[in-house]
Amino acid sequence: MKTYLTILSTAAALTLTAAAQSSSPAPAALNASIRLERYSEPAFPIHLRNTAITEGYAQAQLLVAADGRVIESFVSAYSHPEFADSVEAAVRGWVFRPADTAEAGALPQRFNVRFNFRREGMIIVQGDFQETVKAYLGQKPSDESVNVCKLRDLDATPEPVNLVVPAFPEGLKKQNVEGGAAISFYIDEQGRVRVPSVAGSTHPEFAAAALEAVSKWTFVPPLRKGQPTRVFAVQEFTFNPKAAAASSKVTQ
Repeated sequence: MKTYLTILSTAAALTLTAAAQSSSPAPAALNASIRLERYSEPAFPIHLRNTAITEGYAQAQLLVAADGRVIESFVSAYSHPEFADSVEAAVRGWVFRPADTAEAGALPQRFNVRFNFRREGMIIVQGDFQETVKAYLGQKPSDESVNVCKLRDLDATPEPVNLVVPAFPEGLKKQNVEGGAAISFYIDEQGRVRVPSVAGSTHPEFAAAALEAVSKWTFVPPLRKGQPTRVFAVQEFTFNPKAAAASSKVTQ
């Protein structure tokens, strides 16, 4: 069953839908055409070395420009906040080799990268003695994992704070061209749109207009059981040169 979120009811009827996948979704994984030129490996957090936590993970969404720069990174899911911090610090300095097939003016792409952490070797005891005792006794640490929430699981529909309608590209409007574009993105705990990426389009100009608009959106923080959470959403826009503004419909 699909869940819909109506966020505007004017000339442009915009809606959001949660991803159907249980894991954190992304348009693509890193492949042979996208290679790292500058790489810093996330380290096992030193603050966890004397705790009962011996392994964990963090799932990062990287928004990579056509020239290889990491424009934005967003850790969409993690087993412990320290793992998320380690990944954020590491990927900040990553640089990719520009794709050989990248065209001038190509839009950024989002890539999904999962990091699995495992503590190995000698444990050096330092810092919090209470944590050391817990580790010695084999007590399990409290669950601090964070994952992307589905739209239907929210307490209420997130309300938009700032919503920008895509401008119809002048060149295509003069040619009376119709088309569409789909943008996928995350809404974080503060209501900000994170790592928006083009999921599909009929013309690059429509994709660029839709991406620029969605990048400026903000929402009231989404809540689940009274606590701020994060949501994945997909927005599809339809561009009609005879309409006053772009409209949209949900495709998944």
